[in-house]
This record gives sequence, structure tokens and C-alpha cells, in this order.
Amino acid sequence: MSKGLRQAAFPWDAARARPVEAELPLEIRSAWGAYLLEDAPEGLRVTVEAPTLARLFVDGARAMGEQLGEPSLGRARAPGEARQLSVIAANADQLMAAWLGELLHCARQSRRWFSAIAVSRISPAHLRAELGADQEMRWLVDPTSIAIVESRVATLAHPIARRFVARIRFTKTFAAAR
Repeated sequence: MSKGLRQAAFPWDAARARPVEAELPLEIRSAWGAYLLEDAPEGLRVTVEAPTLARLFVDGARAMGEQLGEPSLGRARAPGEARQLSVIAANADQLMAAWLGELLHCARQSRRWFSAIAVSRISPAHLRAELGADQEMRWLVDPTSIAIVESRVATLAHPIARRFVARIRFTKTFAAAR
């Protein structure tokens, strides 16, 4: 098994696909970026594209958070209560799965989601981040019902600049929102 990133085996513009039919993936545009969302019988597939590896991991977490729920009107905790998180894995694919798994674990424990994520160090096998401004959520999907089944991280041969893409597959069982 090789360490690190690999060239993408899918089209460079996969995250920019536009739906033209109801069965095709849905592109979600939010205030922070865009991601491609596909419903599948075995779960949910998310494709995120970013200019840097750090941004890819932050945007992957945001995409997952948007699928889990939306911030409630409750106030966020004080900014001084930031949390350090360090994740180590054999390669970038496993690092993405471990990163999202740790964020899910935090959401399960605290019933809150982090809206501020700052990556301080990243390589294809290690990520260190500071999580802050955790907010109470109105859960659309209970975080205890989500599992990361597969993740793939790749670089794209983009004509202008190097791009990073992550494809993440989740399985979920719909539970009542709390």
C-alpha cells in the first residue's frame, strides 16, 4: 500500500458537474464553497474539491456537518474553549476517514458541531487542527447513525493549478432528530 496522494482516476471537473436530470447528483453551494452530493441505495456520497489539502479536509468536515443538521438558535461556546485534534493514518484516504470519524465522535459526545476549524499542520498521513466555536445543532440526521464507509483523496491534473478532491461515502439510518 502506498503512502500519500495519487492522481485522480475520475474527471477533473467532477465536483463542478451540473445536474440536468433528476437522477443526477446535486451540487450544493454554500457560503464557504461547493460540493457534489449523490444519494445512493447504500448511503450518501459526497465529492469535495479544494485548492489545498488543508482546505479539502476543512471543506469535507463542513459538507458532512451540513448534511447532519443546521445550527440552532442557541449560542456558541466562548471562542477561548478551542479544542486540539490530531489524527494519524497510513495514507490520505485513511486520514480523511479518521478525521471525519473523530468529528463524528465529538458530535456524538457533546451533541454539538464545530463551526470553526483551523488546520495547523497537514501531510498525507497526519493532520493537526484546532476546533472552536462549537454550536448546538438541530440534527436532521442523528450523528450516532452515520458511519464513514469509504474515502478517497486524490490530486487532479488541473490545467491552471493543482487541485485536491475527496470522495466520501457515508451510510446512514434515519433516526428522529433530537
